[in-house]
Amino acid sequence: MCGYPASYDWTFLYWYLIRFTGASPFGHSGCLDMKTLYATKARLPLRAVAKGTMPPALLSSRRHTHHALDDAIEQAELFSNLMLWEPETETERLSNRAP
Repeated sequence: MCGYPASYDWTFLYWYLIRFTGASPFGHSGCLDMKTLYATKARLPLRAVAKGTMPPALLSSRRHTHHALDDAIEQAELFSNLMLWEPETETERLSNRAP
């Protein structure tokens, strides 16, 4: 299970699974926070990260509708893009700076 932010989605999902099925197939902590994933890969402090600070290529091109299926597809696209994303190394960043 992954989410952005996972703390919001995961809390509800875990409660729902326990309340109505008695168990969670993910355990009690089986989630990945995409905000933390981006911060780690970008080498940024978590407090400096928001979707607005991410490179546009990582974000979904879909309109954010707040409908469950649309939101799930949007988050799946973000997750896929984050997993494939290879940010520049510090050496590459310095060598690509304009003189």
